[in-house]
Amino acid sequence: ASNLNEEERLKLELIETKTTLGEANEKIAQLELDARTVSNERYDLIAQIDQYKKQMGDLEKSFDAHKSDEDSLREEKATFLGKINALESERGELFARNEKILNDLEEMTKLKNAQSEKVQKAVKKGKSIQADLVETK
Repeated sequence: ASNLNEEERLKLELIETKTTLGEANEKIAQLELDARTVSNERYDLIAQIDQYKKQMGDLEKSFDAHKSDEDSLREEKATFLGKINALESERGELFARNEKILNDLEEMTKLKNAQSEKVQKAVKKGKSIQADLVETK
């Protein structure tokens, strides 16, 4: 009877561990998706920064060619510099978010591995108890 209770307890623990493992796998999948999203956003921002830098270079050429438009071109240049600074700041935030997601992903992977070990130990223990039960019969 004691072995049967132990076996039931182990079965419940195994089910609970499998559920936790499933939840960890779902969270890992979501974190991987988030990491890809952040990475894509980062590449988009880099492309925008390159585009603004090119536009700034074009403006500088135009500035030299059209001294009469000097004031308006300087305002546009300042606007582009502001946009570049804002995008570079946002890129920094995305790098930080990406780092956090990678750390979370690493933690979830460790948790998943620990849960897998618990499942394996519980299965071994259950098989051992089952073998003991078969021997005692």
